[in-house]
Amino acid sequence: MKIIVLSENVSLRMGGESLTPYYYIRHLLNRGVDIQIVTHARVRKEIEDLYADDEEALDRFHFISYSTEQRWFWRMYNVLPAKMTGQGLISSQISHLLSMRKARAILQDLTAQGYELIWQPIPISPRFLSVRFNLGIPEVLGPLAGGMFFPPGFQFMESRFVQVRQAIGRAIASPVHYLSPGKLRAEALIVANERAEQALPAGVRGQIYTGITDGGVDLDEWSLKEEQEHAGPVRFIFVGRFVPLKGVLYLVQAFIEILNQVDAVLELVGDGEMRPQIEAAVQRAQAGSRIIFHGWQSRQGTRELVCSSDVFVLPSVHDCGGHVILEAMAVGKPIITVDWGGPGEYVTDECGILIEPGTPETLVVDLGKAMLRIARDQELRQRMGKAGFRRVQAGCYDWGTKTDKILKILQEVHGHWCSQAKKNS
Repeated sequence: MKIIVLSENVSLRMGGESLTPYYYIRHLLNRGVDIQIVTHARVRKEIEDLYADDEEALDRFHFISYSTEQRWFWRMYNVLPAKMTGQGLISSQISHLLSMRKARAILQDLTAQGYELIWQPIPISPRFLSVRFNLGIPEVLGPLAGGMFFPPGFQFMESRFVQVRQAIGRAIASPVHYLSPGKLRAEALIVANERAEQALPAGVRGQIYTGITDGGVDLDEWSLKEEQEHAGPVRFIFVGRFVPLKGVLYLVQAFIEILNQVDAVLELVGDGEMRPQIEAAVQRAQAGSRIIFHGWQSRQGTRELVCSSDVFVLPSVHDCGGHVILEAMAVGKPIITVDWGGPGEYVTDECGILIEPGTPETLVVDLGKAMLRIARDQELRQRMGKAGFRRVQAGCYDWGTKTDKILKILQEVHGHWCSQAKKNS
């Protein structure tokens, strides 16, 4: 089977869902699967750097150039007020549709060369509009995740404009999908969980496959070390964007509240719009020696910091996936996170402390209690860390295992397509 992997972004640097196609592509190439990858020119330099020593693999990448419409769209979009752009969903959707329009010529050429199936691992949103290419070969989308809402106590994070826009969008979602019917007419949709399946538009015709999570971890890259504890203060670590939905400000506030009750430090890996606000809170509390800002780090740098920490904390209130949690679990770190979305699905009471997303005030209090509890109990940290490692090993979280399952689905879809084509001929 000759497969086209269609993914607007393939990137380690961009993080988020852009990591997903990177790992699948790497494992497919290692297995010798005949794939061609169609992605956007914005990641060309990174791809050329990643595959500088593998010319054969690099030749399999085809880059979608910027269209005139895309350039004009971004110019207009960047002058809109932040309250009107929400989380960038509008920009992502429009940019994706424009990219897929440009991708069609590349896909036609690859189909003419004998490629037999189009697989789109991202965008992961079940509500995103998808293009139907009608090239005479089956199209598969997913694993789809999402269908996310903010917890009731955190819906203020979306402006009233965004809330109204989203309500209208959900109301017209199914009819609009008939105008761009990629999801409705795809031969198969892979969904990560029940939430994503329920968020699919009405009228889906294809086979729905379940059981493959959105998040993943490379167990060759993230492996358990023998020495889990070290002398000195307990080291908490956060990795992610400094944006409201990640809850990093609440984490800092909670840590400041318990500073005098525990020998601990908080390490922050990442950056973003809230950094000045967070730095100001740290300065007011005179906590600069106990709260350390690392900024963005390379993959290797992040891995080294996580491995040298004692507890991983992600207080996000709107996260469909959570690759970073699975990576921390893979190296034996206990987790403190919010029982909402992807993190709430990956973490159990055996391998971490789950916090109910009540209100910002209760979240700060509960984060503080969780950090105190786990900082004071070395045996608990060790027990949870080992349980997290076992959970990652046993579950369908390793990218290699996930690739095997994806290939099985693609082969089944392709086989069914060929059988139907034979019957109809």
